[in-house]
Amino acid sequence: MNATSRFEPQMKRAFWFTCLVVVAGALSPQGPEQVTFVLSDKLVHAGAFFVLSIFGLKAYSTRPALVIAALFVLGGSIEVAQGFTATRSQEWGDLWADCLGVCLGWYAAIACLSRVGNRSKVDSVSLAQTALPTRAFLNRVGPLKSLSNPRRLRSQLVSYALRPS
Repeated sequence: MNATSRFEPQMKRAFWFTCLVVVAGALSPQGPEQVTFVLSDKLVHAGAFFVLSIFGLKAYSTRPALVIAALFVLGGSIEVAQGFTATRSQEWGDLWADCLGVCLGWYAAIACLSRVGNRSKVDSVSLAQTALPTRAFLNRVGPLKSLSNPRRLRSQLVSYALRPS
């Protein structure tokens, strides 16, 4: 039994518990404003979704695209639901902070896997197939060459993601 399968049930529980805490915190009545600095609310949103994406990608390592998509939907759903509360409001900035947290967590998960030495083949292959283009890819392709031809861009992304490292 490898380490991934041994800790998977605990990671799933941690992921779902964290989801509940984030949703409850986002929809609970807001007290008086205690802003420590201007962007503290956005930092809380990004941090919460960073943690959610780390836990989600570790718990459901064979389906990273589904986890990422579900977290984007969760962030949007929370913002819509906040519009129906008396003490909360919908903000585009909060949604962008949620998405930023998810993306940072995604990249952190990929970086941790490459640093650990790709012990779990399923994890590394799944995450590599969903990874966004990296700096090495963009340097190889050149600046904005493929953006004018979507088919070429897609084929280059697929070939880069599936290329052996």
